[in-house]
Amino acid sequence: KEKIDDFNLKENKASSMINLFESKRNVFSTLNNMLKMEISGTKNFYENKKSNTSQENIKVILSRLKNLENKINEFFGKIKNYISRIELIIEFEKDKELIKKELIELMELIKEYILAPNDSYKLESIQTLGNYCMKKVEDTEKILSVLNIFIQIAQKIKDRLYPEYKELYGKIEDEDKSFYEFDNKINDARVEKQNIDNELFKINFTRQQIKEKVSNQTESVIDNYNLPVEYIFKNYKPCEDQEKSSRIVRRLKNEIKSFGSINPNATQEFNRVKERYDFLQSQRDDLLDSKKNLELLINDINKKIEELFAIKFEEINNNFKTYFKSLFPLGEGRLDLVNSNDDGEDEIGIDMKADIGNNKLVQLSLLSGGEKALISIAFLFSIFVSNIAPFYVFDEIDAALDDMNLNRFLALVKKFSSGRQVIIITHQKKTMEIADIIYGVTMQSTGISKIVSEKMEKINAKTIKESKLNME
Repeated sequence: KEKIDDFNLKENKASSMINLFESKRNVFSTLNNMLKMEISGTKNFYENKKSNTSQENIKVILSRLKNLENKINEFFGKIKNYISRIELIIEFEKDKELIKKELIELMELIKEYILAPNDSYKLESIQTLGNYCMKKVEDTEKILSVLNIFIQIAQKIKDRLYPEYKELYGKIEDEDKSFYEFDNKINDARVEKQNIDNELFKINFTRQQIKEKVSNQTESVIDNYNLPVEYIFKNYKPCEDQEKSSRIVRRLKNEIKSFGSINPNATQEFNRVKERYDFLQSQRDDLLDSKKNLELLINDINKKIEELFAIKFEEINNNFKTYFKSLFPLGEGRLDLVNSNDDGEDEIGIDMKADIGNNKLVQLSLLSGGEKALISIAFLFSIFVSNIAPFYVFDEIDAALDDMNLNRFLALVKKFSSGRQVIIITHQKKTMEIADIIYGVTMQSTGISKIVSEKMEKINAKTIKESKLNME
């Protein structure tokens, strides 16, 4: 930009010099024209003897020269206002002095012409002045041609460099605009920072006030309630209604006053009782857990018992049906599970259904003693089959049986005793006949009991052998 500004100053100087030399050229051209007119007028005067016109023209020329001098002074005064460099002003001052010197010389020549002794000499002086003016006009034209070439070169340089300069200057202006906007943002940020600083100052001031208030409140709480602040924050919540809380505090304080003196050992007593309470509470919790575990175990056992009972019941029921059919070929019997709610609890009972051959189910209480005995025997044998034992003992189980039912019973005993040891206490001879070993108890005259045993297989074999011999 400094180079462009310097170039513009030089171009302006050249333009000013062109204006100056054009003025000089116009002045000398005007003087030359005036001198030509004077020469022509002088010749006409010689011819017409009119000298008064020549004097008037000379006066006009002097007046115009004076006006020209004033205009030159005025022009140089204006030029100074547009030139800032001192060397240019000095140079223009030199040109101004030269022009004034030339004008003074011209005016002296004109005065000599006016005071010349004869007219011939006047024509020669006018002719000399005209030649001098022409020479100045030619010199000025040369200078103007050089200055015009300089202006043209300057214009070409401007046409080549100014677009780049304007582009760069446009970018600079854009950057200046961005910088201005950024500077505005910085100013806004500074204002905002100042506002934030003010807010922070207010916050810090308020925080300090709150800290002082909290400190006062803390001291008040410790003095009034003898409780640490950490305990209060841990065990209490902020109140929603301060006025209501204040009323409650006043009421509680009045109640505390009504309690009278305070036991200083209450805390120790409380800790002792609390320790005992915590121990008992832990014992209680342990008992409750044990009870819960026992209940779960009982429920599990009951569940398993129910499952095992269901399996065994089904097995015994199937056995009962089989043995019942053996004792009552035309009948049918079965066992059913029933619910008993007599005691307010759900308990499972067993109902025995019996049809001894009448095609109808009757109650056991309506059957005869022998029929009841047979049904009981079928039920007992059904259970015994499902639960294997080393031996089975029956005490006069056949006492209430008639001959037909006894035969059915004995057939059942034979089937049941296969692979088992069965002991029957009986007075029935038919029952004794099916036994493998008989143990008899006799009473001697002395009152002492005696046991007699006999294996029935040997007796039966001996009896069969004797029967064969008798037949032979």
